Amino acid sequence: MQTSPILRAILGGQFLMEETATQSYLPLVASLLSGTFKAEDWRDLQSEAPKATFMAIQASAQSLFFEGYSSLDEIPTGSMNIMSVEGVMMEEDTCFSAGTRTMGQRLEDADSHGNIVGHVIYVNTPGGSVAGLENFANIVSATRKPLVVLAVQMCSAGVWAFSGANHIVAAGRTSIGGSIGTKFDTADYSEYFAKMGIKRRSITATKSTNKNAAFEAAAAGDPEPLRAQLLDPINEVFLSTVEATRGEKLPTDKKERAEVLSGMCYLGETLVAKGIADSLGTMQDAIQIAFDLASEQATAAPTPTTATTQKLSFSSLTTNSMSLFGAKSKFPKLEALSGKTTITAEEASAANEELRAAGITTAALITEGNYNALVEKGTQLTAAQKQVTELTTAKTDLEGKLATSQKEVERLGALGGATPTTTAKKDGDKTEDAPKATSYFDPNAEHNQEAAALLG
Repeated sequence: MQTSPILRAILGGQFLMEETATQSYLPLVASLLSGTFKAEDWRDLQSEAPKATFMAIQASAQSLFFEGYSSLDEIPTGSMNIMSVEGVMMEEDTCFSAGTRTMGQRLEDADSHGNIVGHVIYVNTPGGSVAGLENFANIVSATRKPLVVLAVQMCSAGVWAFSGANHIVAAGRTSIGGSIGTKFDTADYSEYFAKMGIKRRSITATKSTNKNAAFEAAAAGDPEPLRAQLLDPINEVFLSTVEATRGEKLPTDKKERAEVLSGMCYLGETLVAKGIADSLGTMQDAIQIAFDLASEQATAAPTPTTATTQKLSFSSLTTNSMSLFGAKSKFPKLEALSGKTTITAEEASAANEELRAAGITTAALITEGNYNALVEKGTQLTAAQKQVTELTTAKTDLEGKLATSQKEVERLGALGGATPTTTAKKDGDKTEDAPKATSYFDPNAEHNQEAAALLG
């Protein structure tokens, strides 16, 4: 019976599903048990071949109208892949919707095709089965092209599956999300089966002492073995996934953060405030954000010409934060700074660590305070360098003048005289009167007297 996976999940199983949605399926369960509804009634509907395997929209679209295609090759270049996740999420396909296995394969195929520039996923799910969920969530996080979610209802397994999206748009003030947690429900059908004359007998192998023991203990009123063996370990994987993909956007206050991760559900603006969604908007907003991210990605890493640079004519946008380079973000700490007017030194340091880890060593973030301090130090250094230059020039000028003076002194000292002067007086030298010059003229000499007589 095709509906048996959903029936088993609702009646009891490892399930991540919001409680009110679980209650809404109980009438279906009752009709299935009573025989008034038969899964066979859906066989004809399920057996019909799907009319369109892929849905897409182009950036040049004049209205919000998705075209259906049987293959990715038929989709025009530069198109946005549109997917829908509605109802309970199961690993295998049911008569109600495609399973996460099929959706994951389609998402990977679209992500690797040249005609597709990004993805927009319409999500309206209360949650679903743990089976296959981790793999599907990894596919969502690993897409190389931007992926944007429009969340009408994104609870429990839905949060796990799509927390790795580039951007999550909460679809209006009545959108609901959260229920981040793990729960197991079971029911006692013994009285019902007894009325039908059915007796249940369970026999295990001799060495299978723990076979289904935790489930039987839970049915008997002791939940601890099941909680320890399955629920808590599964929940830790769930929480660690949300922390890794949305951690920088969740509340920083420990008490508030713990509340978000405790299973609480929120509406509209509160989804954004709590970090489960990034903005409030419509399908038009989600598509435009996806095309903008694709355009940024194409600019950062040029690809063949596409229509990604066009604006959707019907869009009325709100301000939204974008992932780095428009691609699947490898820098969650850096992306978390988008839109902030002030950044702490710790936040800048954490973002720089991400950049260094990615091999980016030629650029780094710096806070405004540190930047201003560096500018001030730079100004002081420039002034000091100018002063050093001026002093060096003055020193060179004085040394030149001194050298010229020394040469002049040496020249004067070399001139003839009664007693030549020296170029410089040494310390300790005493100043003495210069000796009188010796005269060799004798006026009494005969030849001098004759000369004097002649000259009169």
